[in-house]
Amino acid sequence: MPRGPSRELGNYLLEVAGIMIGAAVLIVGASDVVRVLQARSAVRAAVNDGIRCLYPTDAGCLMTHSAFSPGPLRAFDVWVWGAGYQIPQESYLANARWTTEPVYESSLLSATLTGIEFEQAQYQYERREVLYPTTAHTPYFLQISTLPVVTGGTPLAPMFSDPRTKKEARPQRVLDLSSVNAATSIGLSDPSADPYRPEFKIGSVSFPVRGAWPTMTQDLTSLASIPSGEREKVPCYFGPSISTERGEVLDWDGGRRQLCAYRPEGGAGSKVLEKGALRIPLMLRVTGSTAGSSQSGQGKIVLAISWRSPSSSASMARLGGRIITNDSSGNFVPRGLARDDISPKALPLYASYENELSLYRELPLVPVDATVTVDFYLLSNNSQSVSWRGGALEVFYPKFRFVHESFDCGYSPHPAQCARPALRLKPQYVSLSLTDRLITRKMGDDVCSPHKLDDVELDERSALVRIEDVARSGGYMMAHSFLTPTESDPRVCAPQKRSKRCSGVKLEYPDGCEAPTPSDRLATSCGVSDEEMGTITGVRATFETNHTRTIRTRACSDEAMPACALARARIVDYSPLFGAKKCDQGRGIVTPQLVIGPLPQNSCEDRIDEVRRIYRMKNKIPDAIEISVTRLPSPPAHSAEPPRGGCVPYESARGSSHELICGRGVSDRAVDRCCAASEGRCRKREVIRTGEPENGSGDDQVLLATRQRVVEAVQAAYPPARYQSICGESDADCLEVRAELSEGGARASIAARIRVGLGLLQPFERTGWSVEHSTSRVLERVALQ
Repeated sequence: MPRGPSRELGNYLLEVAGIMIGAAVLIVGASDVVRVLQARSAVRAAVNDGIRCLYPTDAGCLMTHSAFSPGPLRAFDVWVWGAGYQIPQESYLANARWTTEPVYESSLLSATLTGIEFEQAQYQYERREVLYPTTAHTPYFLQISTLPVVTGGTPLAPMFSDPRTKKEARPQRVLDLSSVNAATSIGLSDPSADPYRPEFKIGSVSFPVRGAWPTMTQDLTSLASIPSGEREKVPCYFGPSISTERGEVLDWDGGRRQLCAYRPEGGAGSKVLEKGALRIPLMLRVTGSTAGSSQSGQGKIVLAISWRSPSSSASMARLGGRIITNDSSGNFVPRGLARDDISPKALPLYASYENELSLYRELPLVPVDATVTVDFYLLSNNSQSVSWRGGALEVFYPKFRFVHESFDCGYSPHPAQCARPALRLKPQYVSLSLTDRLITRKMGDDVCSPHKLDDVELDERSALVRIEDVARSGGYMMAHSFLTPTESDPRVCAPQKRSKRCSGVKLEYPDGCEAPTPSDRLATSCGVSDEEMGTITGVRATFETNHTRTIRTRACSDEAMPACALARARIVDYSPLFGAKKCDQGRGIVTPQLVIGPLPQNSCEDRIDEVRRIYRMKNKIPDAIEISVTRLPSPPAHSAEPPRGGCVPYESARGSSHELICGRGVSDRAVDRCCAASEGRCRKREVIRTGEPENGSGDDQVLLATRQRVVEAVQAAYPPARYQSICGESDADCLEVRAELSEGGARASIAARIRVGLGLLQPFERTGWSVEHSTSRVLERVALQ
């Protein structure tokens, strides 16, 4: 059967398909080239324009733009579980080499030794210890009130009670919100977009929270009197209290007490007192009225809280809001209210508000010297008019006071300890009460000595005055005792029988050598001092001859043993030879080589010391011997587990060196894309926290303005560009801009980098092409000096 026409038709279709694929590649490639050129031109022009911000004549750069965002505050390393990695390994080769010298043992003979035995009366001393007048101090903060609980009412109009007194709880502050009212038909085109934008803000109110620490002014003076080493350890207690003439204090014996914490029922809780800074929790209730025309969600009113404090950095938090319909209330469910704050009989009414209770049960802790601002935002969901009129803002927060209790400990043998503390107090530190004088008491038995002791106090009162002067000058104090002389009592310090060797005359020689001939060098006395001679009676001399003792001598390091003694000496050991000149009797030692590994390479750990320890123990090498360790390359090992920490060098299974499969330092958006593409088999680890300073120096403001100007210029010339503080390797059209000072602030540099997304590289799993440009210049203030 003829097949010619079919073959020709097939060839024709292949040719057409090839032409179409080629045309598509050319079109996509041309589009990619245009994008790269457009991005390159935008980056270069923007950087060259941004450097103008560093000229003093361009004042427009210093204008701030509230809509400018510093980008994401987090970045992640993200990888796909089970993709496989090549982990480099390393081995170690250990060996040691040293020289030893023989150690000889021989006998040393003594020709003559003399000594005396005598009886000597002893000196008697009394030991006395110093007693310090001490005061125990227990400074602490006391939480005298807490947040209220809900005992009735409705979620939008609750009734609050004090959990301690069971009476109606009244807010610490009530702010009129009548000035916060507006109507609008403007909303977001994207319902999921950010509603906390300046164009939706309808008003705000501010209030200080100093009422949480009403005695702060005088308490700060008391805190400053605490020693600096103890000031940061002041605790905060919450529990039963009692009223005294000094004010309300903790009832140490009256029941369970605990450290102050916010929401401790869920775990350890947040400490309200940390590093000497007191912070308080808030509970907010907002009332108001709304107007709308639709049963469905026509609009919403949301609020945010922020604060500024002289003692800490500013911060803010978003507190959600309410959907507005034609019949909805303008009241909010209280923020800072948790399920545990609602009585069981009222809890069923909050079934439809579980989400708000879980999201806003804990508000950020606010410094007690802060001024808090609450901002309100109103927007429409369907372009129909919606309005909200504020009623009141009720603010609840607990109260605290500082308490400094002290207790007279009397006299204590240690200046930092309380000898008889009050059982209910737990002293934090002990101080000296120098209004009272130091005293002493006898300590232990008397001390007997055959000689007069130098370290004694002849005048006890003078010694105490000297110690008091040290204490008043702020010197370090500790337990102290001293000796004072007293009359000798033979019943306490009986005369001592002693013997004294005559070390001044000694004639010795090694075994095997001839004994030296005695001469006039023999000693006539044992060197007894004149003071000893005055107390000695009944002296009896002793005489020893031909005494033998064993000595050891190293052949190279010590003085050479006489040749006459070598015949009777024996070698008992070999000692390492260090720093000595060449020795004919030394011998070299070489231990066998040892290979340890292969082990996964880890640049955070130095394994060389561990290799030396293993090698030294295995070959019983002396501690003073240096062990040589050499790293050996080893073939990499394959692992299907993710890398363990950032210190492990590794390569992905595809051969891409030092890169995770999905990327390092990527944004939230890139993480979502990686996890979606891997069908949930992804893992991520947060690695970076960054952000722009709110208030910096003049240089910081200029650099921030410069960075903003570069971003705006790039986005004007290349609209797809998205600015982020950190860009991931897989984040297409992501723009990074750096502006910094160097050379002590004399030179400034600007750099911009954008990764252009390319359609032609997508089949090859490449994300794009990086385009970057940088420039620098000397600042005018330096060039004109």
